[in-house]
Amino acid sequence: MGGVVDTASDVFDDDVIVIEGGTDCERTSEEYQACCNGVACTGQCVKTASGRIECRCYSLVGGCGSEQVCCWAYSGCTAVGKCLKK
Repeated sequence: MGGVVDTASDVFDDDVIVIEGGTDCERTSEEYQACCNGVACTGQCVKTASGRIECRCYSLVGGCGSEQVCCWAYSGCTAVGKCLKK
C-alpha cells in the first residue's frame, strides 16, 4: 500500500521497538495495519522502554482513527487516499 507504514525501524523514537503483536485480531476495517495484543491497530505494535505494549502511529498512542492509516509519507495519520497520493 504505497506510503503506508510496513516496518518502523526508522519511524519511532529510540525508546520503542516494533514487535509482532500476534495474528488473532478481528479486522474491523480495511484500514487495519497490525495486530497488537489481540486488538486491531491502525499503526504499529510497539514495546516501550518500560515494557508497555501499545499501538502507535508515530507519537500517537492508540493508532489512527476510523478511516485513516498510519502513513510514513506524512509521519502520522491520514486518509487512505491522501497517503497513497503523496
